Amino acid sequence: MAAPIFGYDRPMTVRGLVAALRARWPAARATLIALAIGFALVDGCPVPERQVVPAWATDLVDGLQTARTTARKPVAKLAADLDVFQRWILFRGASRRRFRLYVEGRTADGDWQLLYRAGDPEHAAYEDLLKFRRIRGTYNPNGQNARSQYLAFATWMTLRVLDDHPELIMARTRMEKVLIGEGAYAGTGDFVFTHQELRRRR
Repeated sequence: MAAPIFGYDRPMTVRGLVAALRARWPAARATLIALAIGFALVDGCPVPERQVVPAWATDLVDGLQTARTTARKPVAKLAADLDVFQRWILFRGASRRRFRLYVEGRTADGDWQLLYRAGDPEHAAYEDLLKFRRIRGTYNPNGQNARSQYLAFATWMTLRVLDDHPELIMARTRMEKVLIGEGAYAGTGDFVFTHQELRRRR
């Protein structure tokens, strides 16, 4: 006589085996979901970095890190293979190092004219366009790096400036690094992400 399968003491047909698996699937699914939630809770626990906590808390942080590593050990390789790590910060503070967009054009005599500077009402030629959140999302840096769409945006913006201003022979976009303070910001004069286009046609 065949060994019992899933509690049945008679030989199982393929149809019977499928029916038995289907009957037990809700419990198996609930178990898998509970395990996934438990792993996410352990892996996503916001344990601070050792170097940013007071001296009295370093032993506590070390203990928490050890406990998390131990709890994750049985499934660490599977989690790495499936890329299911949950190590992002939910409420992240903004960096004080930010950027300010400049849009400029150069005339034939070599002078650069400032057409747009973020937050400057005296140079707001394209304010209605550039302040729109979907447009801003293409050029506003991601952390300290340019977004992948920035080159396409900068090319489009500079060519548009040249179309709008026939007196210009070149246009550029660039970002000035600024420091955020108490309710204000200060420019550093340090520019990055510069892109310029020379007039291609008359």
